[in-house]
Amino acid sequence: FPGGATDPELLARKAEMPPDKFSEWHLGIPVPPSGRVFTEFSPLVHIQTWKYDPELPIYVGIDPGYSGQPSRYAVVVCQIDVKGVWRVFDMVYVDHMKGDLVAKECTYRPWWGNKDKKFVIDTAASAQTGVPETHEDIWRKSVGANLGHQKVMIMPGTVRLASMFRQGVDGQAKLTIDPSCRGLIAELGGGLDPLSGQARVYSWMKNAQGEIVGKTPHDRYNDAIKALTYLLVGVLGWADERAERPNIRVKRWGKRAA
Repeated sequence: FPGGATDPELLARKAEMPPDKFSEWHLGIPVPPSGRVFTEFSPLVHIQTWKYDPELPIYVGIDPGYSGQPSRYAVVVCQIDVKGVWRVFDMVYVDHMKGDLVAKECTYRPWWGNKDKKFVIDTAASAQTGVPETHEDIWRKSVGANLGHQKVMIMPGTVRLASMFRQGVDGQAKLTIDPSCRGLIAELGGGLDPLSGQARVYSWMKNAQGEIVGKTPHDRYNDAIKALTYLLVGVLGWADERAERPNIRVKRWGKRAA
C-alpha cells in the first residue's frame, strides 16, 4: 500500500473487515483463538506502548507459578496514568528460576528505584508448605519488599480482570499492555509464548467436538494473568460494586533487609 496507513485501499479494507481480522491480515497481529477465557481482550485495543514514568507509583503483582500444571514465575509491573488507565509496562516471566533470583532481577529494572511501590502476591505464597521459607519471606529477606495478599477465587478474579478490558464511559480502554510484556499477552491469546515459541493460552475446557464444558477454565497458562488479577483485586477490590471490598494489606516499599 503506497499510501501507508492512510492509503485509500487499506482504509477501505479496514472499513469492511472486523477489527481483529484486519489487524491480523494487514497489521500482523494474530486473532486470538477460540475458547480463550478473556474474549474481551483485543490486541488492537489493549496492546499499547507505555514507558515507565518515575513520577507515578508502581504496582507489582506476583505469582510464583507452583501449580501442578506447566507454570512460570510471573511478576507483572503496572502504573496508573493521569486518566486512571492501568498500564502494564514491564514483567518478569521465567521458568525454573528460584524466587530470590526473580526478586533480584526486579532490582535491576529502572522502576525499582521508585520509592512508592506496592506489592501483591498469591495468598498461597504466605503459607508454610514444608519449605524453610515462604515466597513472602524470600522477597522480604532478599530485596526488602513487603508483600500483601488475600484469597482470590477463580471466577470473581476472572470477572475483575475481564471488567478492565471493557471500555470505560469515555470509550477508552481501562487497561493496556506494553508489547514487551509478551508472557501476559500470550496467556491472553495475543501471541506466542516467549519462552517456548508455542501457543499457551488460558482457555476453557472443551469436549471432543470443541464445545466449551464445565464452569472453570484449565488451570494452566495463566501465571501472569493470576499475578495481574491479584494486583487488581488488591488495589481496586471486586468488579461487582455490591460485593464487600477486600480487607487486604497492600504494603508499600519496606526497608531493605540487612
